Amino acid sequence: MRFYFKAIGVTLALAVAPVAMSVAHGGGGMSGGSSAGSQMPKVSRSPDDVAKSAYNDGVKTIKKAQESDEDAAKAATPEKSAKAKEKAQKYYQKALEQFIDAVGAQPAMYQAWNYMGFANRHLGNYQDSLSAYAKALELNPNYPDAIEYRGEAYLGLNKIDDAKAAYMTLFQNSRPLANELMTAMHRWADARQKDSQGLAAADIDAYDHVNNTVYMTWLDLTAWDHSAALGLPLERCLELDRGMAVIRSVIAYLRPAVLGDVARVGTWLLSADGRLRVRRRFQIMRESDGATLARAEVEYACIELSTGRPARWPPEFKERYVSIDAVMQKVGSLEPV
Repeated sequence: MRFYFKAIGVTLALAVAPVAMSVAHGGGGMSGGSSAGSQMPKVSRSPDDVAKSAYNDGVKTIKKAQESDEDAAKAATPEKSAKAKEKAQKYYQKALEQFIDAVGAQPAMYQAWNYMGFANRHLGNYQDSLSAYAKALELNPNYPDAIEYRGEAYLGLNKIDDAKAAYMTLFQNSRPLANELMTAMHRWADARQKDSQGLAAADIDAYDHVNNTVYMTWLDLTAWDHSAALGLPLERCLELDRGMAVIRSVIAYLRPAVLGDVARVGTWLLSADGRLRVRRRFQIMRESDGATLARAEVEYACIELSTGRPARWPPEFKERYVSIDAVMQKVGSLEPV
């Protein structure tokens, strides 16, 4: 995680009243408190100064939180790791309060809104995080830090399409931050592949089973993972200015998935015309008993990403989007969708 300490200058206006000084002749100590007839300088701080001071304090606190996160990652024992994480959370909470003070004094300080989102995200308050990033981008629509941070918040909510949209924006305007978001996306994908804890409550609808839209997200993620495995990750597609857009989807929902189920998704390429289109088959299975939950077939067409118009495949697409002979030999025996 990057860390930029960017202090915002604070100017203090000093209103100095005349100070009467009395000099004691001879020995003896001075008594506590102020002497009669004296007055301390009065400090007047504008709302801007209050905001800048709170912001700078918050940035310093964020740095302490990140240092505690690093300590947790390097801790020798689970107990030490947990203690460092707890310390980090306290720092994030303190930083959040400091940034709230900053925007309270100066609501137009988009940098503070951005860091409010950052602190909330690390506290697990993803919706509050998105609201703060939205405010930062309302004030400064082209602020790349907020775009990248919001992309990571989308990942926390499993909103991969929104995260990819953020990546594509950064790819055009801020490659270093685009690379950072892509790294976060890879971490997110790796974590999901290793996680066998089952479906989350957010995937479940009012009928107590997985919402149909979640299946479509799984198909999309699996297609992206497979394309990356073939050598066509998202960043390479953006460099080629080519991508595969869905033009037709057919899905058969065979059995419900419920909270706690572990689902596995497989995909394979069917015939392609080598110029514009390709089809994919998908199978979603429940890990516990191997039951097929859904089958799907999706047809894609190549587009020029910069314009959204249909475009012929570049040579790399022709080389990589090729169906396996063993699959094609069994196409006729595949279960219908």
